[in-house]
Amino acid sequence: MKAKITIPCFLTILLAIVTFGNLQAQERILALQEPFVILIDPADGTILDPDFIDLTPQSQGLPKGIIQVGDELWISDQTADVIYRYDLGGTFISTITGGMDNIKGMALINNTEVWVTNAGSNNGAPGDAIVRFDTAGNNLGSFVTNGSSFDIIDTGTEVYISYINAQTKIERRDYTGAILGNLVEEGVVSFMQQMELNAANNSVYTGVFSNGANPLGLYEFSQTDGSILNYYAEGALRGVAALDDGNVLVSTGNIIKLVNTTTSTSTTISSGGSSQYFLRATLTPCTPPATPTGDAAQTFDEGATLADIVVTPAGVTWYATEMDALNGTNPLDNATLLVDGETYYAVNFEGGCPSAPFAVTVTVNCIPPATPTGDAVQTFVDGATVGDIVVDPSTVTWFATEMDALNNTNPLLLSTLLENGEDYFAVNIVSDCLSEPFEVTVVVECIPAATPTGDAIQTFPEGATLADVVVNPSTVSWFATEADALALMNELPLSTVLEDGENYFAVNGATDCPSTPFEVTIILDTLGVTDFTNASIAVYPNPVKNELSISYITEIDTITITNVLGQVVLNEENNGSNVTLDLSGLSNGLYLVTVTAGTKKLSTKLIKE
Repeated sequence: MKAKITIPCFLTILLAIVTFGNLQAQERILALQEPFVILIDPADGTILDPDFIDLTPQSQGLPKGIIQVGDELWISDQTADVIYRYDLGGTFISTITGGMDNIKGMALINNTEVWVTNAGSNNGAPGDAIVRFDTAGNNLGSFVTNGSSFDIIDTGTEVYISYINAQTKIERRDYTGAILGNLVEEGVVSFMQQMELNAANNSVYTGVFSNGANPLGLYEFSQTDGSILNYYAEGALRGVAALDDGNVLVSTGNIIKLVNTTTSTSTTISSGGSSQYFLRATLTPCTPPATPTGDAAQTFDEGATLADIVVTPAGVTWYATEMDALNGTNPLDNATLLVDGETYYAVNFEGGCPSAPFAVTVTVNCIPPATPTGDAVQTFVDGATVGDIVVDPSTVTWFATEMDALNNTNPLLLSTLLENGEDYFAVNIVSDCLSEPFEVTVVVECIPAATPTGDAIQTFPEGATLADVVVNPSTVSWFATEADALALMNELPLSTVLEDGENYFAVNGATDCPSTPFEVTIILDTLGVTDFTNASIAVYPNPVKNELSISYITEIDTITITNVLGQVVLNEENNGSNVTLDLSGLSNGLYLVTVTAGTKKLSTKLIKE
């Protein structure tokens, strides 16, 4: 009878499977990009850890080659003439020195010893040769090479060695160092550096650094006959590494590229210091490091970046989404500006292993910009707009109410016409941060209409009305007093009958922007020589310009002239019946002449021109 698996038992099995998976060793591509060793996902070329090993403490010269020797990583330094030893977790062990000069590529041969390319004779080194070490780092001697070798790979049955200069080729040797021939003959290309086997295609990738019979770039040679299977123009190459998806990593100068072998295009995945060789290695089991800790909600001022978020440890990698954090995709630059209300995810990488993500939600307090300044009351003419109000700075946003200004709602267009007596509120907005509102009250002055024109004194027959008064324009408003005209009060209808000696005031544009009042004095009847009593008195000429003559049948005692306001402008005593008066000093207008002779007092109107 088969036992039934209960749910608790199933969970135990699942937990065991997950735990077992986490304890498995991880395969990674290691790339030398001075001063770091970078961890790259061999599946697709994703950067997993940009600073897995920092070589700075070793005062590195030019790290060139990297290989795995058992549970250690060995890194050759071309100019320092040493080999650095690290464990698979990236911890420094020791340095192998002596008997090496100008070293580059290395390889673990037949799982028993390490071969190192050598091209100099300093430090007791053998010149152009392969220097041999056991896996503990003891020098086993060397054998001479015909030219300067640059890289070594173990195919599983024999050894390939790449060369540069005139001897550029891929040489074949057995595990004793004996020459078996060449895979790629001299003269095909120039200056081969790192090689990488491509088992899927029975071929070998090679980085070619210089132009020769064929141009520099990435080559794929057949392992059967050494023929060129593929070529990719990718510049002066140093390192090469095949990915699981069929694409290839290459290094050139200070960058690492991913070459798409289908489209023959490439993209840069890392840039930094001198980029050199790659290594596909099996690292220590991945035990997730501690999850970062810190405050889950943190507050910052405007302008803060990811680098300002406080977590432990400090050297975490930040992501914008939890999915990116879990997958290790799209890491954020530490200089990324924080956005108010956003959540960011910190992942701790140690030995290339990611921790669980730690979420931090940020509050970003903006720093209010300066409140606008200017005159609190400003005067404009009709037709002015919001854009005409003067404040500093000029690039403000305007609102019709203080509430709108505080909430940044219903901003006004700069083309909005100003209204007399209204308040407008200016807000300085910088990076979505609002200043205090600045209030401006506007006075909108209209442009007065043209003052009417015409004769200041006009004569009409009795019964004439205001409609008969001639002014330009004819569409004016009439008032009985100047005070009414200025206040636009008590407008007279055009049917108003004119009164002799009265003044009327015309205003142009009374319903919009009124003009200055224009005064017209009215005279009824035509004035000439006035017959006071049986034509016994004569006053002439009338109208008069300068001299006025007055004649009466008896002696004239006094002559008094008053203006329309009743003010005496001339008072003359006489003892004759014929009088001549000089009126040249009087202003033009309507006057009243009163003649006293004995007990009689006679009056008549006079126009002075």
